[in-house]
Amino acid sequence: KMFLCLFLTVIVPLLIFIPMLHTYQNAVQDEEIVYINQERSNQTSEQLDMVYEQINAVSNLYFLDTEIEAILRTGLIYDYQQLAQDNEKIIRLQQRYDKTLPKVNLHVTIISDDNRIYGDGSYDTRNVPLSGKDRQRWYQQLLLSPWQTLWIKDDYLDRLHGVSNTRYIYSVRFLKRFDDWKNQGILIVSFLESDLAKLYANTVPKSGSVFILNRDGGLVSMIDNANVYSSGLLDRLPEGYSSTYKEKLNGVEYQIVLNTVRNPLWRTVIVTPDQQLRVQYKNTSLIPALTVLFILVVAAFSFVFSHYIVKPIEKLTKNVQQLGQSGTLSDRIEICSRDEVGVLSSEFNDMLDRI
Repeated sequence: KMFLCLFLTVIVPLLIFIPMLHTYQNAVQDEEIVYINQERSNQTSEQLDMVYEQINAVSNLYFLDTEIEAILRTGLIYDYQQLAQDNEKIIRLQQRYDKTLPKVNLHVTIISDDNRIYGDGSYDTRNVPLSGKDRQRWYQQLLLSPWQTLWIKDDYLDRLHGVSNTRYIYSVRFLKRFDDWKNQGILIVSFLESDLAKLYANTVPKSGSVFILNRDGGLVSMIDNANVYSSGLLDRLPEGYSSTYKEKLNGVEYQIVLNTVRNPLWRTVIVTPDQQLRVQYKNTSLIPALTVLFILVVAAFSFVFSHYIVKPIEKLTKNVQQLGQSGTLSDRIEICSRDEVGVLSSEFNDMLDRI
């Protein structure tokens, strides 16, 4: 009966406790997985945002530079020697300003309103006329808001820079005259897309993917370890700049987190296999540890129960049986403890004395 009581009070609660603990652990696991993915997304966005802020700071240095303003103000130059000297000045400025941004290699191009071009590039102006910039969508956007800075990927600028096989990211803005703040040229700051990928490569899941999208949803950069780009995922993204959800792609369930790169208002999309996250989390699961602890507690309780309760009762039962078999009323039961079993033994001895 005592062992039955032990079973009902310990083993049965254990059998009920483990499924409840498992359910609780799964709920905690789901929350932790979402948190881990969001933290990774925040890290990616913060790294990119920091670099964009630094590039904007460098862009402001060019915007406010008096030498550049003076060079653009001079108007069309037919003296090629003077043009080369002005270009050397701008290149020296670039070398000085680039030291403030160690993580990416910047290239600077300046195009004046009269289509002079300055910078350290090999410009293909023969096949890509500078006047063609006026027809580009980004140029029309700048005209609508002359003080803004746009972040773009652009085939025209790629061809102008003679890098049709290499993808660049561009920051474009107007340069102003300091007396009346009228437009007098365009500042184009560029860096390799591969340099951008290096900035967030350490946050890409081993079997996952990261996509960087511009304001219009166009793809800026990606590292697609999960090979999900062709699945049409980017065409089904929800509205807004922050979201977390699950989706099955190519037969595999993924955790997808959307976040914002604040400065250019681009979006990061991080795609991670759900199973990969759960395998990582299992290393911190509480179920095995708590189950082992519970079993140890039950074993310790069983040992104490057996040693201090069951054995004295067995001994008392054996003594009573011996008295019954011998029929000698002078024999007495040995009292080994002061607990209830000891009191019962003492009362039994008193009963024999009275008989």
